Amino acid sequence: MKYESLIKAFNRDGELTPFFNWIQQGGRFNMDAQIYHDKFLNPQLSMMPGNYNSKSARLIMLLTLAIESHFGLYNRQIQSGIAKGPYQVEDKTTFSVLKECDALMTKPNWDDLNQYAITGDPVLDNELSAAYNLRIARYVYGMVPDPLPEVTGSPAIDLVSFFDYYKEHYNTDGGDTEFEEFEAAALKYKIFDVVL
Repeated sequence: MKYESLIKAFNRDGELTPFFNWIQQGGRFNMDAQIYHDKFLNPQLSMMPGNYNSKSARLIMLLTLAIESHFGLYNRQIQSGIAKGPYQVEDKTTFSVLKECDALMTKPNWDDLNQYAITGDPVLDNELSAAYNLRIARYVYGMVPDPLPEVTGSPAIDLVSFFDYYKEHYNTDGGDTEFEEFEAAALKYKIFDVVL
């Protein structure tokens, strides 16, 4: 199939997840947020050793995907190409995670990440493997000492608190995302309609 050699997103039994079967059949990432959550995000975060899956984690990852790559439409940063994968992780950030993330100092976490490596080159794997890219992005947030915001159930409150967290810890001051863009992406991809 078209993506067979590029995408590794297998379940624990070595079978392609339903989400990636769909992609192999010519689908695109740019899909319904609830389907992405149910078929890929939640199962993948659940497979990560440690406490990486929660409502807050899933919401921040959905919002990050929406703003960074228009919900997976772009696999490289549009103008410069330095950020890669659906979560638009820069190469220097990937290497920082690999070098400095305490969780990756444990064998279960290291093995979990590397089972999704395709080439052995972290830069290429970050671009070619959606599961690898998701894990690197989740570890970016996991390295932050401040806890993720709590999901309140109020989109207006959650939008502000999750934007502030995203802006401080993922997009940072060097990024150019403004609140209005973040809000527009959340609305366009119906992130707050997702049942977490």
